[in-house]
Amino acid sequence: MKNLIIIAITAASLVAVAQTSTTAPKAPMAKKAKATAAKTAVKPVQATTTEAAPTPIPTSMLAPEGEKTVTPSTTPSTAAGTSTTAVSAAAPVKAWKGSVSVTPSQFQADPEGVQVLTKTGMSYKVSEKLSVKVAQTFETLNAANNMDPANRELIDRSNFRSAYTDVSLSTTGSGILGSNALPISFNYKKMTGDALIAQKTTFATVDSIVDLNLSIPYTLNPKFDLSIDTQARHYINDNAAKSSYRFLVIPSLSYNVNDKWSVYQGAGMIVSLKDNADMRRNYERLSLSTGVGYAATKSLSFDVNVSQDKALYINPVQKLDITPFSLYKTSRSTSDERTFDYVGYEATVAYSF
Repeated sequence: MKNLIIIAITAASLVAVAQTSTTAPKAPMAKKAKATAAKTAVKPVQATTTEAAPTPIPTSMLAPEGEKTVTPSTTPSTAAGTSTTAVSAAAPVKAWKGSVSVTPSQFQADPEGVQVLTKTGMSYKVSEKLSVKVAQTFETLNAANNMDPANRELIDRSNFRSAYTDVSLSTTGSGILGSNALPISFNYKKMTGDALIAQKTTFATVDSIVDLNLSIPYTLNPKFDLSIDTQARHYINDNAAKSSYRFLVIPSLSYNVNDKWSVYQGAGMIVSLKDNADMRRNYERLSLSTGVGYAATKSLSFDVNVSQDKALYINPVQKLDITPFSLYKTSRSTSDERTFDYVGYEATVAYSF
């Protein structure tokens, strides 16, 4: 009941922000508007789940500790002066929108396995400032024959399995310190189905997840954009005493090569706390991501990136090792099961309609 109250209060806060915010992005050029929209969605990749000791499976393509680091959205902005299209009246905003994305990923330490997450979603624009979205994610896994028999049985039974359902509220707030408008979102993720990501590994002991996301985007000039992405996450466990928290701050700098291509670099920190109200220090991690984005059309985009999730501090009770840092190269411990240094490769194709 307490978690439901927290969710309700947070949702109400978002609605209040949407109704009272009046500040629009500075200098409303086409480039700035597009850049702000590109930074609104922050992709989850490998991050903390239950904050308990990892239990890796050799070919699952899932970091034992959970999701990967956050990778910034990379739809390139239109550089000033690069378009000769005549200015026309703005197209009417659609109340309903749909989206589909497919994201295959692979870990450096497990080159034989590929995980594919397929997400379908539908959003509704409640007002000028507030949108609601519902999305369902499915998992497909290509794994080697040395996978645990119980996990292999799940895959053999069906290799397009429901993983989790998301319900999101999103809005924008007033810019701060010269920034564009601030994308704000509240997301509730419910574990569903029989995917390995939900039943055996990443979210195995998690019932649901609550996220509060805030991005601070800046348009530095027609070529460069800076976004400071922040998130507060609460993992709700069936055993409330084992629920945990994660906080992250990841700045990312993107360079718009032209109207379609962009490159970006993200670097930040993730702090994990455990045992619910006790909020004990559990993990402190370095998060890195380097990627390339391509906007084929207004509705179709592609992203390819490499990311690294490297522990800098580990609570001794987790019995994991802090290994030397090597850029985008897994630094192994004496035992792979004790290693907390995950390097992953990911590609995303996203289409909206």
